[in-house]
Amino acid sequence: MKVLLLQLGMGGVLALAVALLAGTSESTGFLLGTFVGVIPNAYLGMRIVGFGTTTDARELLRSAWAGEIGKLFLTVLLMVAVFAFVRPAHPGWFLAGFIAVQVASWVALIVFRRG
Repeated sequence: MKVLLLQLGMGGVLALAVALLAGTSESTGFLLGTFVGVIPNAYLGMRIVGFGTTTDARELLRSAWAGEIGKLFLTVLLMVAVFAFVRPAHPGWFLAGFIAVQVASWVALIVFRRG
């Protein structure tokens, strides 16, 4: 949950900066990219830790694989939906928002590491 909040917070702050520097339409594209990155990550997180209390390694691995496949499918579906239904989508800003979420995941590994 902390990682998702970090991703959303980072995306929101950067979207505000984009709005101030480039405009609200571009900022909307950036935010859409942020959401397309965060929503599948939330699905994966729920799939791995939210839907069971098993400690069986095989079950956890199976759940992780299913979650990763679902995450990929959901990411593609959301990207197609954005480019099909949102005009103007501002592809560059959209991809920047999506990439920012991925970078936030790496930052989370550093910020929230244990020990």
